[in-house]
Amino acid sequence: MEIVEEVIPEIIDLLIEKASRRSAIRYSAIYEFFKKDTLQTVVWETFEEACRRIAPSEIAIYGSLLAKKGSNLPGDGFFDVFKNKRLDEYLVVTGGVRIEANNLSEEQKKTITQIERERVHQHSLAIH
Repeated sequence: MEIVEEVIPEIIDLLIEKASRRSAIRYSAIYEFFKKDTLQTVVWETFEEACRRIAPSEIAIYGSLLAKKGSNLPGDGFFDVFKNKRLDEYLVVTGGVRIEANNLSEEQKKTITQIERERVHQHSLAIH
């Protein structure tokens, strides 16, 4: 795993600021912390490390703040993490069906995102 250590404090600051304000973060905003030729895998490994340094995903999934252009929702990877870490809540949203994350309806994705973003918001207030 390769990470860019020097940008982690800036990413952490952005995540905590946005969480405390209940704001989302465009994926493109994360790329702005890196040199243009940085590999995509390095960008996202570094981002995930920054999230882990704030809180383990068992406590708060800071990646829920990411927002795709158009939908304002995070990518499918977030929903996989949510399903793995919060299966009981996931099953409530899906009506007890273990739907694969890439098969969730838009409404289910919105509900899951709202649940986790609120958890992240509360966590950010508790640590700040």
